[in-house]
Amino acid sequence: ILQALLSKQSALEALGAARWAETTYRDALEQAALGDTAYRERDFEQAIASYQAGVEQLEALEQGLPERIDALLATLTQAIEAGELMAAQARLSELVEMAPADSRLVDLSERVSALPQVIGSLAAAALAEAEGDYVTAVDNAEVATQADPLHLRAQRRLSELQRALTEQRFTAAMTAGYAALAQAEFERAKDQFEAAARLQPGAPEPSAALAELDQARTQARLLSIRGQTERAEREERWQDAIALFNEALAIDALILYANEGMARARPRADLDERLEAIVTEKNRLIDRRVLRLAQETLDEAQRVPSPGTRLQRQIMAASATIDYATTPVTIEMNSDGLTDITVLRVQRLGLMQQQILTLRPGTYTAVGMRNGFRDVRIQFEVKPGQLNAVDVRCVEAI
Repeated sequence: ILQALLSKQSALEALGAARWAETTYRDALEQAALGDTAYRERDFEQAIASYQAGVEQLEALEQGLPERIDALLATLTQAIEAGELMAAQARLSELVEMAPADSRLVDLSERVSALPQVIGSLAAAALAEAEGDYVTAVDNAEVATQADPLHLRAQRRLSELQRALTEQRFTAAMTAGYAALAQAEFERAKDQFEAAARLQPGAPEPSAALAELDQARTQARLLSIRGQTERAEREERWQDAIALFNEALAIDALILYANEGMARARPRADLDERLEAIVTEKNRLIDRRVLRLAQETLDEAQRVPSPGTRLQRQIMAASATIDYATTPVTIEMNSDGLTDITVLRVQRLGLMQQQILTLRPGTYTAVGMRNGFRDVRIQFEVKPGQLNAVDVRCVEAI
């Protein structure tokens, strides 16, 4: 029995039982001393009883050792998580003494060695956070987690700081987007709002901001078109105005200024086109129907209130063209008395040698026919203030 007691005493002493189980260990040694006294006095029964009591106490310590080791591990882990360096080092030393062969000692030793780096980095992260510098705060928290990947508090702080950094960037992007929107810098605003949406997928604020941006862009475009149409109307560029009004109506079919403007611009564009045609197609005015329509167009233009510079110029040009077209001009028609002559859209002259006609300025066509000869077709222009003589005769025999 004494040998068993001595063996257990030696093993527990090597594990530091005198420190972590001082009272129980001391009681067991006292029982052993009582056994020694009884043994020397040859009181063997008492010696056996004392030795046995000491053995049982030491066995109880051995049986409780795993529980004590687990508790010490928990205390050590708590000290590491709390950043209590001295306490962690002390608990590690106790654990090395109590369980020198425990496989967990390697990882725990590394964690305690990394603890100064973890403590310093987390302190630096907290300082940067207080200053609103979340980029630096996240960088320091990452250093802490790299130093001890198992440090739960460092991981939690890293997650918190990353969320704070994302929120800061989100807020900054939204603020910059609204600032750009206020300056009508729509593309920059769009980039900022989309960046915010990427930072916080599913957040309602970027979607609402992008919808507001689209509305503002549309309103700005409509205002721009309105300004352009006003300039086009002032400058009497009616076709340009119609194109702009159509663009506005494609955006908003009910917009008032475009609908009202279209009602103004279409008749003016038509009038503008007809006035220009009077001058550019003045030779058609020899047709009485065309001349009548031209005069009606001129009358319509003259009834326009407050005509602009372009319209005034067009009225003058059209009036001059109509005056020119309605001024009678004398023309001398000559032939051989054998050719049957017709001035198209004017009259048939028949066989004649010379005849004086009064025509309005323009381009005419005379047709001559004679049996046995090829027909002739002569186009001539009648102009005021010049000698107008036309010779029409068929001379090419068939």
